[in-house]
Amino acid sequence: MIDEAFSAFKAAQIEKLVIDLRNNPGGTNSFSDYMLGYFVDQPFRFAADFRVKVSSFAEAANQARLAADEPADSINAQLAAIYTSHDEGEIVSFPLQDSQPLPLAQRLAIDPAKVFVIVDRYSYSNAVSVAAIVQDYGFGMIIGEPTADLATTYASMESFTLSRTGIEVGFPKAHIIRPNGDEEAAGVTPDHVLGCFAETSNAAQRLACALEFVAKQP
Repeated sequence: MIDEAFSAFKAAQIEKLVIDLRNNPGGTNSFSDYMLGYFVDQPFRFAADFRVKVSSFAEAANQARLAADEPADSINAQLAAIYTSHDEGEIVSFPLQDSQPLPLAQRLAIDPAKVFVIVDRYSYSNAVSVAAIVQDYGFGMIIGEPTADLATTYASMESFTLSRTGIEVGFPKAHIIRPNGDEEAAGVTPDHVLGCFAETSNAAQRLACALEFVAKQP
């Protein structure tokens, strides 16, 4: 889908790119990093630091999904190595790798000033992370309203089951620091807050307002 969309954008020689992350629950950065690779011009990371707290519960959850032939450089294998080489309760920085722009021939040649990402209070999890990447690296302009979910946050969920009730309990194993290193527990504040978002909750009207703002930008 991403390949088809950006191929169409490139063929049409679009002048502005709008990415709508409103009402987006998030997902995996393997999807969003690939999307960003289509228009960014430098390597990037979704976090400045990814601090994992060692615990027997996190280790057991990771072990349960660890395949017998897991490559040593996979995330699960690297986590397993961290758990076995550090003590319970210790906090360890997971070694993050840079995500890379796609080859120049594939990328959309567009000025960052013409890239707009729309967020709202219902942008969550990885949607907030994408907005933080774009803002912190200067890959585009964030517009809309501040996100309720946090850019620096506790996340990367694991779970365990209570022995008596069988209830599954979820918990975050990591403290994820937004790309610019700011450790404050705060959402992403748009570069330009759209007043119309406070005036209406209608999704279509909000989108029309955002597109009107984009159209007025040089």
